[in-house]
Amino acid sequence: MQGSICFKLVNAERNRELLAGSPHLLYHDLAVVFYVIAGGSFKEGISTIAVKKDIQDMWGVDARTIYAAALRNTGLLLGCSVQSMADVLREMASEKLDGGCSADASFPIPMYVASNSYKFNGAAVLLYPGLLEWFADKAAGDFYILPSSIHEVLFLPCSAGFEPDEVRSIVHEVNHAEVLPEDFLSDNIYRYSKAEGRVEII
Repeated sequence: MQGSICFKLVNAERNRELLAGSPHLLYHDLAVVFYVIAGGSFKEGISTIAVKKDIQDMWGVDARTIYAAALRNTGLLLGCSVQSMADVLREMASEKLDGGCSADASFPIPMYVASNSYKFNGAAVLLYPGLLEWFADKAAGDFYILPSSIHEVLFLPCSAGFEPDEVRSIVHEVNHAEVLPEDFLSDNIYRYSKAEGRVEII
């Protein structure tokens, strides 16, 4: 069973009831919670089991031990994907055309979509070892992290010239117009400091 433990990120404030009955770790205003992939496939649909305190008690381990197992498994089982927004839009346009025509799409902002390979609980890629450092090298500096949903986050290099208030406004508008309540992650925005190697809420 421990080979199938994975983690996801949820909003801590909105999931107080869930957290009260589940092992978890806090990450800024978010919480890391755990689940077990119980069967099925990502193509056809998978079944998962939330790791609650009764399961934790049965295992006899603390939340950090579960996290260590999930940290080993999640990237291995779910993979990682960082795509430019232009590429994502191009793929979406191509799918709408049923693959029969080529689709051209552009996006004027150097924004990137980060998720796992299955776009399932993909915001948790923020916790993958080395990912943020890798993107900071790619962006040649600090970058904003926009919490799109529990399934994905957006990376925006600070060099693009946007002020924090502008970015926060974008996140708030999209969250309340497009994101389902059960998929909501946060209205806050974050910044990764390349020099300090850490994430902070701004």
